[in-house]
Amino acid sequence: WQAAEIDVEHIVDHPCDGWNGPTGFVHQLLADQPMTAATAIITCGPEAMMRALATAAFARGLPPDRFWLSMERNMHCAAGFCGLCQFGSEFVCKDGPVFRHDQIARFLEVHQL
Repeated sequence: WQAAEIDVEHIVDHPCDGWNGPTGFVHQLLADQPMTAATAIITCGPEAMMRALATAAFARGLPPDRFWLSMERNMHCAAGFCGLCQFGSEFVCKDGPVFRHDQIARFLEVHQL
């Protein structure tokens, strides 16, 4: 990722001893980051955090098709048959686990989907 000139940002909300990086919430990192045509955000973590990051990114002008989320679901069969990983009309095991925001935005607002 360094050879490809990809910037990776780290932030923690509860720092441990020895942490000297930024402290806060992930969406706060966007305040100092330029949004260019080449900008893309790839995120994983709690869905509430990813929603907050998406809201902040879109407010700064990032198009939804440049925002990628790694969805975490329990998977049993890994073929889309059992339905445990169903997320709206998508199956995380076979359609994901990484989705563009514009593909799943309508499902992100449904509580405990």
